[in-house]
This record gives sequence, structure tokens and C-alpha cells, in this order.
Amino acid sequence: MREVRRHRAAAQACRSDADPGHPARGGARGRRHAALGQGSRGALAARAADGGRHRRLRRRAGRAGAPQPDPARDRRRWHRGGPGRGAGRPAGRCRLRGAGGGPARPGAGQRGAAESLSRHRPRPLPDLPVRGDSDPGAPDEPGRASLLLPAQHARPVDADLPAGAVGQLAGGGAPYIDAGRRPHAGAAARGGAVGEPVRRPGGALLRRRARSRRRPAGASGRLPATVRRGGGPAGADARLAEADRTGDGAGDPARGVRAPPLGTSGGRPSWAKAPWLAKGLARGLVGLAAVVGVSAAALGLTRLVPPLRSADESFRDLAIAYFTPPAPQHPGIVLVTLGEDLFATLACRSPVDRGFLADLVGTLEAAGVRAIGLDILFDQPTLPALDERLRQRIQRATVPVVAITALGDTALTEEQRRYLGRFLDGIPHGHANLAKDRLDGTVRWHVPRGPDGLPSFPARLAQLAGGAAGEEVPAEPFRIDWHARPSPDSPPFPTYPADMVGLLPRGWLAGRIAVVGTVLVGVDQHRTPLSVAGLSTPGVEIQAHALAQILDGRTSRDLSDGWVVALVLALSAAGVALAAAGWPVWLLVPASLLGLLGLWAAALALFAQGGPLVAMMAPSAAWLGGIAVMTAHLSLKERTDRRSLMQLFANHVSQPVADEIWRERATFLAGGRPRPQELTATVFFSDIEGFTTVCEALEPEPLILWLEGYLDAMVRVVAAHDGIVLRFIGDAILAVFGAPVARTTQAEIDADAERAVRCAIQMGRELRELNKRWQAEGLPAIGIRVGIHTGPLVAGSLGGLRHMEYSLLGDTANTAARLEALGKTVDMRSSPHCRIVIGEPTWTAVQGTVAGLPVGEMALKGKRKAVRAWLVLDREGEEVRPAAEAGE
Repeated sequence: MREVRRHRAAAQACRSDADPGHPARGGARGRRHAALGQGSRGALAARAADGGRHRRLRRRAGRAGAPQPDPARDRRRWHRGGPGRGAGRPAGRCRLRGAGGGPARPGAGQRGAAESLSRHRPRPLPDLPVRGDSDPGAPDEPGRASLLLPAQHARPVDADLPAGAVGQLAGGGAPYIDAGRRPHAGAAARGGAVGEPVRRPGGALLRRRARSRRRPAGASGRLPATVRRGGGPAGADARLAEADRTGDGAGDPARGVRAPPLGTSGGRPSWAKAPWLAKGLARGLVGLAAVVGVSAAALGLTRLVPPLRSADESFRDLAIAYFTPPAPQHPGIVLVTLGEDLFATLACRSPVDRGFLADLVGTLEAAGVRAIGLDILFDQPTLPALDERLRQRIQRATVPVVAITALGDTALTEEQRRYLGRFLDGIPHGHANLAKDRLDGTVRWHVPRGPDGLPSFPARLAQLAGGAAGEEVPAEPFRIDWHARPSPDSPPFPTYPADMVGLLPRGWLAGRIAVVGTVLVGVDQHRTPLSVAGLSTPGVEIQAHALAQILDGRTSRDLSDGWVVALVLALSAAGVALAAAGWPVWLLVPASLLGLLGLWAAALALFAQGGPLVAMMAPSAAWLGGIAVMTAHLSLKERTDRRSLMQLFANHVSQPVADEIWRERATFLAGGRPRPQELTATVFFSDIEGFTTVCEALEPEPLILWLEGYLDAMVRVVAAHDGIVLRFIGDAILAVFGAPVARTTQAEIDADAERAVRCAIQMGRELRELNKRWQAEGLPAIGIRVGIHTGPLVAGSLGGLRHMEYSLLGDTANTAARLEALGKTVDMRSSPHCRIVIGEPTWTAVQGTVAGLPVGEMALKGKRKAVRAWLVLDREGEEVRPAAEAGE
């Protein structure tokens, strides 16, 4: 505790010994005593800070020619000594110790710098004028040091300090470094004497300095970007302040902060500094969101919305009916039909004569068929003898014979179901129910197994017929792949009347599956995709198509789901890209329709050549949806941009300028607001002479009406000369010629300058008419001053959503305002009621078209260099006369 109290007293003494104007500065020694006065934790921080203090002293002494201090000796004396050591040194007395332990002595001719270093506390900086950026490697002016400050003080200044001085700003802990004599921590490591000039790859002249013998962990030998470049990322000053606070470097910028990694700047990614890259990324994200959203909507709606799904199925039906490529009749299946001609000869029409069916089964068995399928429902009895004969024939047949049954949702009475069960007892059977679409009743799918696991009629027949493909019957419903016809007049399967089977050659039936069924008009007729091209399809033919697909192991020719998703995504992206191209509506609509027709034609041609069948509703919806969504997005963005532009320029521009702004909006708009841009334009600034007197002479309401009439007339003049009025500043008018669309040629820049000058001349003439009218109404007459200057500036929008203004930043705008104020000192007038003072660049652009007189080189407020000014003369107006004769 005694040691802590001693350090606290020493810190107070250092503060008392500080400069009267800066009592908070107790010097580095005072800050160290204050830290040690906080206990053991403060002692650790003080030790960390002490290394940085000694490095600063070594740099200063090295530049002033004084002996180098010994940091190890001072550390042993002040940090490692016990309570009794160093007690004889007066508190607050801070001496710079040399390498030999004695006080530092200045060299000849450098006493002023040595005295500053012997105090080793920075001098307070005066209020210094701003100096433009200079080459860090250029030599300094005699007696003036160039300082590069961190981000919070990031402005070059001129100070009356020794070249190479390093210190701290008044009232702050941020370090600064001389740009002309920058230290380099890595110089000694590469060899060379201390103080020897060395030129880095960038060309800056540096001086080598010795490394400290002990460096804190994590210290870097590189100078931070803020010091090396004379400025830097916003995060660099925070790291410097943190290093100064914690003692890591303690004011030594060469050790306290490392340069940011390549590709970044103070934590900001490199793409954030590239507006074109950020803009492209934003567009890409919008396009990606549009593609994904449109694709999901197209796929979902075409499957969930009944009208769209029905339209999709209708397209499939048309493609199957008219564009299925021809194919030979199926070689493994024959149809044996019972038609009107046969029923005319039978004794029993319904139910079908069971004796005839028994004989037919025997005939087919004798012909050597592979299997027999009876697509006839035996739900009613006939003569018992005939019924039993048929059952016995089926059971004793040497080839599989399969009958049909009905599922539970079939409209049968209980008596019919009981009889059907008794008849089929011991006979292979399968259900013959057809899956019809609920929307239009079309048969497009086949269900191979019923809810109770009972196989369908084609599935059971394929199982019993044998064969590698028929052994495995699909368990899930599948879309029927309709077998094509050899020609429009030929059926897809060989078809023979039942009463003619006995007369057919054996080879026509041998080895095939014979499917027997009725082909009566209005009986067992169903709508299928094949029905689009003709009549309804008989049930026995539908069963044959399903049987053929199972036997062949074929699947539907529809495009797989994965390829459908890929196609939808591709067409959605193509639609988005087409709309993003910015084509006009009269061209975009025909292109969209032609693209849609081309897609449909390509899909049908692909199917006709034997390729997959592409359902075109989802791809078509994706194509049109991508175009519509991106067009809507661009339209909304265009409306937002137009609203933003109208808020900034609407009431103060001519129609040609408004059209040009809108036509060239892509060159200066970003995110719905004008982006900052560098351009060369002519700034116009006007003000009313003696406006304060007018305000005192008029009541508020007449004053506002009078001022509104003046501003309205002046705005019309500016708009007529293609200028843009940015804002009213009381009675002053700020306008610009050549913005926001940047000029690219000198001729355009000169034309803007000429329009600005002629606008000012016309304002003087307009004011003459206004004064006559005001004098007749008893209102005061006025004169105006106009300042015009041409040059580079930064233009962009400032503000947020609630309030946003288009602003001009830079020396050009300030010079125009100063030239207007300079008009107060000019004795001549451009016209009886107007003074027009222009800068040298503007005069250079208009000197061949307007008359003028040189005002001379004038020192304008806020500018270090004199500016040449010219007074424009209106030769078409009244004779130019002195201001005293004009009635001022």
C-alpha cells in the first residue's frame, strides 16, 4: 500500500507540473505513476506501456541527434526496483536518459528540437489550416512538418514542429507520424545503419531505426495502413486507440496496429468498395429469387389447381392421339371381340351365352394360345348346366384362364356379389376396375392392385402367363403408355371376331395371350387419350394396353420429375433474363408468345420422334411467369426510381432535361436514389441584394407572395435553359447545369457553362420586367447577384426515406457561392438589375460568345489561392454603369 500511495502522489505531481493549458496531460511518466497507483493490475499495464514510451523517445532522440535512451536500464530502475529504489528522484521530473545512464544532450544546431525531446511531452497543436494531400515521399517545407492523422483526425495539417516529430494530439491519445520522415520497424532487420535513408518499393524515403531489444507479444514490424497511406479504414483508428489504451504499442503506431489483410479494408470486404460488383450481386439475388419463386409456383399450381392440371392433361392427350410415332401391332396379345354381329346369332345376349363361351375357351386352347383372359363379368346366372359347363372348361384348361371381378365400390347388388363369388371360386381372377380422372373422367392411369391387395385383371394375367417381365407386377399405380397404331386405320393389337376364331390359321394365335371382351356401342366404352382422335375406347382394349405395358416392362414416356424441375428452372431463368434485357413492351410481348409457341412445337416434335412426352403447362407457366415477374419488378423499380427522381427534380426542370434524366437514369441511379458520382458541371448561385431591407418593409403575407412571384419567374428561366434548381436557401437559388447526367466531352461541359451564363443574363432581363410591375403595385424593386463557376464536384443524394436532397459537394459549389458574395464588392453591373460574376473556367468556356470584363485575382473566403473572376456584360440591355448610379 505504501508503494501504491507513493505512485499516486507522483502522478499528482506530474499533473501539477504539466502545461497550464493542458492540465490533463501529466506526461508519460505521470500516466505510468497513475497506472502503478491502481495496484498490481495497473503495474502490468504500465510495464506494457513503458516499452512504447521508450521506443518513442528513441525515435525522437535519434532524429534530433541526441544519445539513445536505454529502455532496459529504465525498466530496471522504475519497474523492478523495490519501494526504496528511485525514491530520491523528484516526482514529476521526467528526464530523458541516454544510453550511458546520463541525461540526453542535444547536438549542435538542434537545441530547439532537443528541448522539446527533453520534456518528452507533445506540444499542443494550434488551429491549423487544412492542406491538400501531398506525396508522402516529397520533402517537407522548411520549418513545417506534414502530419498524417488517424481517421478521427484524418486531415493533413501544417504545424510548426521539427520534421520527424512524433507525439500525440492535444486532448487525445491518438498518435500521429510525420509523412516525410516515417519510421520503419523492419529496416534494421534487413540490415543497414540506424538513421540511414532507405527507399521502400513504393518510392517513399524512410529512415532506418533500431529495434527495441524487447517487444511485446503480438507486435508487428509493419506500419499500419493509416500511417503508410496517410489515411485508412475506419477501423484502424479504433485499433490505434485500443492499442494506446491497453499499452500494446502505447502510442507507437508501428507496433500497435497491423495492416489489414489483402482484399479487405478495416473489416470491409473488397466487393463492398466496388459499386458495380455490389449492384451486380443485388441484381443476381433478385433474379435468383424470381427464378426460384416462379419455378415453385409453376410446379405447384399446375398440379394443385384443377383447371391448370386439366389443361396439362389435355395437352398430353393431344400429343398421344396425334403425335405418337407409329409402331407395329403388339406381337404377344390378340383381342377376341364379341360384337353386334355375334350377339345377333346367340340365344342369350345378356348375360352372354355361357355355352358359347365354353366352346370359345376350348377353341383358343386348341389354337395354342399362351393364356386366356375373359373380360366378362359373371355376376348373373343363366342356365345352370351352361354355367357349370363353363366353369368346368375354365378349371380343366391346360393354359391359364383369368376371369374378372369387381372391387367393393362397383355398383353391384348383394345377390350379384354372392353369385360372382360362387362362380369364381377356384378360378384365377383380377379386378377390372378402371382409374378415371375426377376432372374429365378420362382413363390415364392403371391401378395394378386394389385396396385389399387383389391384383388387377392385366396384372393377374401377366403373372399367370409367365415370362421374365410378367413375373414382377408393379405395386404402385402407373400412367398407361398407350401402344401406338401401325397406321390410322389399323388397331394397336390384332383383333378377331369370336365367331371366326375357329377359322383362323393356328400361327395367328399360337403363343399369344388372347383377351376376350365385348365391343358393343355404349357398353363398356370409356374416354381415353386415344378417344380424342375418334370414338371411345372399349374396356377390353384398355386392359390390353395395360397388359402390354406390364409384359414389356415399359414405363410412361413422360419426362422424369427431375428433368421437369430442371426444365422449369431453365425456362424461368430464360424468361427472367428476357424481361431483364429491357425490351419495350411492343417487342417483349411478341417475343414471349413466339417463344411459347416455339416451346410447344419443340415438345411435340421431340415426342413425335420417339422422345419423352413433356407436359408443357409447368414450363409454359415458368416462361411466362419469369417474364411477368421480372417485368413487374422492373416496372415497380422504374416507378420507384421515377418517384425518387421526381421528388428531387420534378418541379424545377424542363421537359427535355426530365426526359434526358429518365433516359440516362441507369448511369447515375443505384438502389432507387442517385449514387455519388464525380462529374464536371456548372454551379449557379444567385441572391437578392438588400433582401433584409425588403423583409423589414413588408408584412409576412405580402412578403411571401412577393418572394413566390420572384422565385417562380426565376425557376422558369432556369428550366428554359435546361438547368436544374436544386433548392431555395431563403431568397437564394442554387442551380446546376450538367447534372445529374455526367458530361463526357469538353464541348458538352462548355455548352452547360454557356447555358448557365445566358440563364443569368435572362434573369436580369426578367427582373427588369418584374421591377416595373412591382413598382406599379407599390412593392420594392430589387437587384440580384449571380455567381457561376465550372469545375469538378461530387454529386449525390443526401438524407433518408423521410427527406432526401440532391446535393453538390466540392470546391466548385463553394467557389460559386463565394463569387456571388464577391459581387458585393464589384462596382459595375452586368445589367441594370443584375451582377454576374463568373470564374476563370466558366469564362474560358464562354468568352467567345458573351462579353465581359476582368475583375482580377480575388482572395475568396475559405480559399487559400486567389481566383480570377470576370464580370459578364449584357450588351443587349441597358448600358453598364457604376453601382452608385444604379440607385444603390
